[in-house]
Amino acid sequence: MLADFHVHSAFSDNSTYPLDEVCRDAIKRNLDEICFTEHVDYGVKPDFDHPELARIEEGKPVTNVDYERYFPAVADARGLCR
Repeated sequence: MLADFHVHSAFSDNSTYPLDEVCRDAIKRNLDEICFTEHVDYGVKPDFDHPELARIEEGKPVTNVDYERYFPAVADARGLCR
């Protein structure tokens, strides 16, 4: 079994790799499983809905994951694998 259990998508502040593209690439590489491990740092970074509290890097606020967009994106990506 081939797996990668430490994958960051563009939902993490240190990645620009689109989630659906990660899934397509995993399929191309014959991976059986992947696990997204997005960066969420409670008490260090503010939540996505409070960008005014975030530090700015490369013109963007650094926040925790936008869960309202993240969970539907994960669900859509699962559809790629079926």
